[in-house]
Amino acid sequence: MKNKQIYVVSALSALLAGACGPDLSTEQRRVEICDPAACDAAGPPLGAPNYTCPDGTVAGPACLREIDPAGDPGGACGWGIVDCPDGGDTPACDPDDCGPAPGAPNWTCDDGSLAGPACLTQADGSCGWSIVECPAPAPACDGPDACTGPAPGAPNYLCPDGTLAGPACQAGSDGATCGWVIVDCGDA
Repeated sequence: MKNKQIYVVSALSALLAGACGPDLSTEQRRVEICDPAACDAAGPPLGAPNYTCPDGTVAGPACLREIDPAGDPGGACGWGIVDCPDGGDTPACDPDDCGPAPGAPNWTCDDGSLAGPACLTQADGSCGWSIVECPAPAPACDGPDACTGPAPGAPNYLCPDGTLAGPACQAGSDGATCGWVIVDCGDA
């Protein structure tokens, strides 16, 4: 099974190292996902639920191993929490690099972000004006608290295509209620 590298907050580092207290910094660490069987020696899976992220990936408990700064796996696999990706950072362009601004107004979206003309990095790497739209409303089942009842006790696992499978909080067929499902590699 090929391991996928992901980033998690450093609280996982303390968890994997067996530290006495949590490391509450927000520095990210590189980890790889291990086969759940590799975590059998680490004890039972964490009791936290898995959930579907806004980008469609699955977050929550997974069997992980930290990768050191040189890129080498740092030891035994252990249970940790995978967070939703943040979408990455795009270098900002200066409005002077974009030329004259379009004559369209900006407006405030329901979530407090700003929409309208923005000087952004384009696909070719140059700076140019783009019209930013308001983000779509958060999915009805965004996060583990959206589902009622306990999450299934199964762990996440890595599919051959690099996605995670396992318990997830997803919208029901009516689109109005949330429920726990087990996502398998064919559904991920």
